[in-house]
Amino acid sequence: MAAEENLMDTWESHILELRGSRKNGHIYKEMSDVLRNKNHMFSPQEVQEKIHNLTNKYKAEKKKIGPTGGTPSEWPHFRKIQSFLGSFKCHNNESLMEESTSKPKEQ
Repeated sequence: MAAEENLMDTWESHILELRGSRKNGHIYKEMSDVLRNKNHMFSPQEVQEKIHNLTNKYKAEKKKIGPTGGTPSEWPHFRKIQSFLGSFKCHNNESLMEESTSKPKEQ
């Protein structure tokens, strides 16, 4: 469990870097090094895969909750990941729906 917590903390601290460029190999390497210093031996590829899996799990949980907030997620990592992924439009279906249906501003 400590490994997942440290991974999420490291992910959160690198979130803007990961969102900025298409080629993130060097960032996953940095993250792998940070985790290695905390005695978690993940290769850069493993870090990338774990983040991918956690992102997909977060999206599935968010979908289960629905746009009205429904039943809170019982997944223990939901709140942590929501705290740093939830602000991005691509993970916020309500704002995307609202944006796509609203009238364009007149100039």
